[in-house]
Amino acid sequence: MHPASVANGLWRRIEIPLLVINGDRDTLLGTKDSVLLATRAPRGLLKLYEDDDHCAMGHCREWLDLTFAWLRSQFSPQFEYRALFGRPLD
Repeated sequence: MHPASVANGLWRRIEIPLLVINGDRDTLLGTKDSVLLATRAPRGLLKLYEDDDHCAMGHCREWLDLTFAWLRSQFSPQFEYRALFGRPLD
């Protein structure tokens, strides 16, 4: 991420729900960028996979399932978000 985007508060202007998925050992961009993006975007949610690299490709099946469940939680009010993520939807 470009340092100016942090200084200008651009991440806080992301108004849509945001799911950020990555490995905790990203050698391409660095995991720090994923953490910053997800924690500074008002509706960001972060999922880091342990001992995985860029895009957590070693956990593809798991994050595909997570992504579909997350999408359902965004478009289906009766979906139980808390059961999936351990916290209520903000």
